[in-house]
Amino acid sequence: MPRRFDFAGLIAPVSQGAFFSDTYERNHLVIARSDPTFYAGLLDLDTVMNCIETMPILADAISMVKFGADQHPTDYLGADRTADPRRVLAMFDDGWTIALNRMEMQLP
Repeated sequence: MPRRFDFAGLIAPVSQGAFFSDTYERNHLVIARSDPTFYAGLLDLDTVMNCIETMPILADAISMVKFGADQHPTDYLGADRTADPRRVLAMFDDGWTIALNRMEMQLP
């Protein structure tokens, strides 16, 4: 059965009612998942790279992280201060994590 990535599916096993009455704007919601592939279909590398290659990802919307440390932006941004797809992919291939901020504002 395919995973539901609507709001209810993402916060399960917490119900929407419980979330809005007990958590929303009051507490952090942390759901421990024993399945490391739970979110695998939510956002894949092809989608991330398509965004980086076709959208102007500004400096404040991307960072590269490895072992908890941020890389200096000049290592993955172009002269126009947007993500350079070749540099980002090279760093990803070298073990860096691509952290994208506020992508919900840009993706359909």
